[in-house]
Amino acid sequence: MDHFNTHQLSWETVAPRKHPRSLSDLALSQVTNALTIALTTSPLTPIPQELSEVCVAVNTMLPLELRTAVVQEVVETQVIHDHITLVRTLLLHLQVDVQHLSLVTDSTGPWLHLGQDYSTHLLEQLDPTTKFNLNSLHLDGVTMAPGVLAEIIHRSPHLKSIHVAGDETASEVLSYIKKNPRGLHSLHLDNCNVTDLDVVHALVKSYKDANSWLDIGGGDDNLDTSCPPLCHLIIQSPLVTLCGAVVLLHSLRNLRNLQYSYWNSSLCNLFVYLKQQSSSAAPFSLTSLSLWQVTDRALETLSLCPYLQHLMMECTDPSLTSMSTLTHLSHLTSLTLRLVPENLIVAAVQAIGKNLLMLEVEFEECARTSVSWETVEEIQTHCSRLQRLELHHVIITADPSNFLFLPSRPRSIFTELAQMNLSGVVIQPVLLGRLLCDNVALETLVLDVNHDALTDACLATLLKNNKLSFLNYIYLSGGLLSVSTINSLLSLPGLVRLSLHLPRFPFIPAPTFRCLQYRLLKGNYQCILENATKSD
Repeated sequence: MDHFNTHQLSWETVAPRKHPRSLSDLALSQVTNALTIALTTSPLTPIPQELSEVCVAVNTMLPLELRTAVVQEVVETQVIHDHITLVRTLLLHLQVDVQHLSLVTDSTGPWLHLGQDYSTHLLEQLDPTTKFNLNSLHLDGVTMAPGVLAEIIHRSPHLKSIHVAGDETASEVLSYIKKNPRGLHSLHLDNCNVTDLDVVHALVKSYKDANSWLDIGGGDDNLDTSCPPLCHLIIQSPLVTLCGAVVLLHSLRNLRNLQYSYWNSSLCNLFVYLKQQSSSAAPFSLTSLSLWQVTDRALETLSLCPYLQHLMMECTDPSLTSMSTLTHLSHLTSLTLRLVPENLIVAAVQAIGKNLLMLEVEFEECARTSVSWETVEEIQTHCSRLQRLELHHVIITADPSNFLFLPSRPRSIFTELAQMNLSGVVIQPVLLGRLLCDNVALETLVLDVNHDALTDACLATLLKNNKLSFLNYIYLSGGLLSVSTINSLLSLPGLVRLSLHLPRFPFIPAPTFRCLQYRLLKGNYQCILENATKSD
């Protein structure tokens, strides 16, 4: 059915409804409610007996994947802002025995410290459990009494990913790893003051002082099996230096992503030095890099990263005039360009666009930058395989006289695009309607654009020229849309959420909007209509 014409029928006739919930879903919902009630009751004791009993029951009844999903659903509804909630949520994860533990406190409040009294209660409850099934551990805004975190890590033999914040917490993690080497795949330490030696001594088992940078390139054909499996390392500390990065790159040859504070800006210097000293330096396994103040020489040294898949460039040196070096990066599929001049944006998509699956172009919010429609057309032409496109704080300009020569229907454009995000973009309605054509894959559409760009005619063009059967989320920041167009969107077969910033839609009265919300809810329709103003 032509979804552009469905609004001619009653949207209530066409819009999809929710499927009846299965018995298993209903049962899991009951389990979730029971856990939530046990977690939020408030007796005098920090850990109520009812909570422990429910945790043990869920652990016994459900397989690992299901109980992990249930706990994640429970925790998503909680705000960790006090010690009672913290210790109970931690116990919930560990006593139910889930795969992923994530405790992130309310960012607006102070950090929470799990003191000795709370730690004693917790460890007493967990004493019978000798092994956890944790695969990942994430703590942010949380500190614990000495030894508690180490005990959790010790009882988690399958732990592959650790992400913590804070100086004491990061130091405890590194100290434990130093004494008890682990097969971690990912380590992320935020907001800490660890040093190069702290990191290197913990992660590099056979560390010796590096006497020559020439050794960095390595040459061991068996590095993938002989070196530690760590693939992702992020250290945010003002005390780490380029010297530490050198040793880590040399020793951890399986690294795919290395973010070392105050190091990335010197990346080109390190690679340039290697190129100068040895033209046969062995390549690195890095698949993700971020570059600042990019120069010609910096791009040339990327030959040392032949497996690069994700590249972020922020700002460029005036000497940089070409992006042709990118053509040698055959694995590059994701490119982010921040504060990069328009001519270099065009050069980049011409060089590597045919391989790109993700492209993000961003300028400063306080000073939107003009980009011509011809540049957008270059992206459309060279990036035909894009699955995700993001444009931030851009003014897309075009000569109105050229609109007379535009064909009534554009050629096929971005047919495989699944996510399109225009954030803080100024664009003319006729151009907005021509960003996509013959698309059959779009799942997410975010249009945070100027008020007069979103018109009924513009949305009608997008609906008419594309088959949006998989589109499940739409956000519209404001515009001149009528209720009839909203009804057309509600008729899309895959739409699950339609979010509008209601005060910026003058032709959609608030009572009519609330009536639509009520009818969707009462009729058990699949789509949720929400006023984004309330969640800003």
